Amino acid sequence: MLTTLRHSPVMTAEVLELLVADPAGLYLDATLGRGGHAGALLEAFPEARLLGCDRDAEALDRTGEELLPQVKGRLELKHLSFSELHRLPADFSGTLFDLGLSTEQLSDPERGFSFMLDGPLDMRMDRSR
Repeated sequence: MLTTLRHSPVMTAEVLELLVADPAGLYLDATLGRGGHAGALLEAFPEARLLGCDRDAEALDRTGEELLPQVKGRLELKHLSFSELHRLPADFSGTLFDLGLSTEQLSDPERGFSFMLDGPLDMRMDRSR
């Protein structure tokens, strides 16, 4: 199996069926996170390429370390927010937005998303800004 990521998205089959119109196309995952959808798409369609974006630099770093070596140049990562998506080329075969928070963000008290865990109340996806 291509992906060794710990995240398994719930609707992978539906996303692949409805998103992929061109098996050799260029796709945008605007909320890459842990790369579950990206890894599944690149595994199912070996000619496809993907641009993975996320506002959470920590998620990009972890996912890049695990996924980039496995896909041999078919994945590019960009650290940006939704307000910066207009800078990207508009020639994608499909675009995925998987909106929400990840379990990792909610369960790490240092991230500041939890009211239940002792930590700072921060709630920034991008802690570098």
